[in-house]
Amino acid sequence: MKMLVKGIEILVICAIIYPLFYLWDKNNVDQFCRLVEKGTLKQELMLLADDNNVKITAPVDEGVLGEWHASAIPWSPFTSYSCEIDGFGDRASEAWIEK
Repeated sequence: MKMLVKGIEILVICAIIYPLFYLWDKNNVDQFCRLVEKGTLKQELMLLADDNNVKITAPVDEGVLGEWHASAIPWSPFTSYSCEIDGFGDRASEAWIEK
């Protein structure tokens, strides 16, 4: 019986904490995406991601010479929210939020 009560307590605590974590994490991605401007260097993207506690995928080549794409995603596992970044060469050309 004690195990059941402890399990319910943990579930209640998680139900309170996770929404707060989700909002904080989503806000970090929003803030990161607003900071990415046209001409931002790839290295600056990585530093911005670290400063804003956002996971960023390594820039992946698009197949066209010099074009690349990266995504900044929140740490929370149950979301499809992301900041998509396109670039050319070593600089970002645009960034937008995908929901």
